[in-house]
Amino acid sequence: MLEVSSRSAEREFDFDELEYMIDKYVMIKTDKENYGYIRSFNDEEIILEMNIKGAIRKRSIKKNEIVKMRLSVKF
Repeated sequence: MLEVSSRSAEREFDFDELEYMIDKYVMIKTDKENYGYIRSFNDEEIILEMNIKGAIRKRSIKKNEIVKMRLSVKF
């Protein structure tokens, strides 16, 4: 069996790549998985725009709380 996939479809990224991830749909894992678009960031936090039960909300996620970040595919 041969499985072929794209490396960039849901690849992980680091803090030094955040400037390239603006307006990209991502998953940021803290104590839970947060899906949304990165709208901005600074040295301490990332602002993620999320759709929560049909309402668009912005959430500030502290960098020191982040366990994992990756691109995500939205269906």
